[in-house]
Amino acid sequence: MARSEPGLALTSSYSNLSPDVSEGDHSSVDSSGRDGGFYLLRKDSERRTTLVHILSQDINQEHLKQLASSLRNYIQDNSTNSIKDTIARLRTGFEYDPTAMTELQLALYVFQEAVSMNLKTHSIQPHWMFAIDNLLRAAVQEAIMILSPELGANLAGMKEDEQESGVPSTNSIKSIQHAYRNSASAELHTQIDNLEEDNMRLLQQLVQINQSYGNLLRRSLDDKKVQMELLQSFIATSAVSPGSPIKNRVPDIHEPPDEELAAWLKEKQFDQETIDVISREQYLLEDLLELVRLEDLSKLQLRSGIIYRLWRAILNHRDKQPKR
Repeated sequence: MARSEPGLALTSSYSNLSPDVSEGDHSSVDSSGRDGGFYLLRKDSERRTTLVHILSQDINQEHLKQLASSLRNYIQDNSTNSIKDTIARLRTGFEYDPTAMTELQLALYVFQEAVSMNLKTHSIQPHWMFAIDNLLRAAVQEAIMILSPELGANLAGMKEDEQESGVPSTNSIKSIQHAYRNSASAELHTQIDNLEEDNMRLLQQLVQINQSYGNLLRRSLDDKKVQMELLQSFIATSAVSPGSPIKNRVPDIHEPPDEELAAWLKEKQFDQETIDVISREQYLLEDLLELVRLEDLSKLQLRSGIIYRLWRAILNHRDKQPKR
C-alpha cells in the first residue's frame, strides 16, 4: 500500500508547513531521529515558521503592525530584543501616556485571542496546534512582562501553576483578561483620585480669589462713599456762597496759630498754604483729630486731594486710639 503524500489532507495554503495526520507519516519517520535533539529543534523551528506566516498574512492591521512584527520576531528567534525595542518606541511615541499604555495592554490580549481563533481556520494537526498556542501565549506574556512588569509577574505566576500541575489551563485567555480588568480598574481609580484632588485644589483657589475680589469691592465702595460725601459737601457749600473764598468771610486772625497743629501738619507733609488755611479756622490739634468731620473740612475750600489726605490722616489717628 503506497504511503500518502504529506500535506494532501490539508485544505489551506499552509499544508506544506504542517505534516499530514496519518499513520504512514508516523511510521516513516526514523525513530532515532525522532528521539534526537535535532528532530525536536527542527519541529520547533517549523512550528515557529508556521505561526510567523499566519501572523504575517492574517493579523496585519496597521495600528498593530509594529507590535505584531515584534511578536513575530520573538517567536522566530526567541529573543526579547525586538519586543523591548518596539515597546520603547511605542512608549516614546505615546509620550508615556498611561491611558495609551493601558490600551496597548488590551491590544496584546485581543491579539492573542484573535490569533488563537484564526489558527482554528487552518488545517493544523492538534498536537501542533497545542504547541503553537503555547508559543503564542509565551510571546504575549513576554510582551506584557516588558510592558507592565507587575501584571506580567501575575501572569508568570499563573504559568508556573500550569507547569506544576502538568495540565495547561483552558481558560488562559479569560485569566489574562481578568488580570487586565483588575489592572485597568486600579489605574482608573488612581486617575479618579488624582482628578478629585485637582478639583479640590481648584475649588480652594476659587474661594480664595472670590474672597480677594470681595475685599477689593468693599475697599472700592468705601472710597466711592468718601468721594460722594465730599462732592455733596462741595455742592452744599457752593449753594450757600458760590465763588466766595472763605478768607473773605472770616476775619484775619490776630492770635498765634496752635503750634502743635502746625507741627503735626508739617509732619504729614502739608504745605504752608494749607497750614495757614486750617490755622485761620482756629483749630487746636486735639479738636482737629477728635471732633472735626469730613463736612467741616470740605468747607475749607481746599483742593480735593488735600482734603482726602487730611481726612485719611485724621482717620488713621483715630483708628490707633484705644476704644472708649
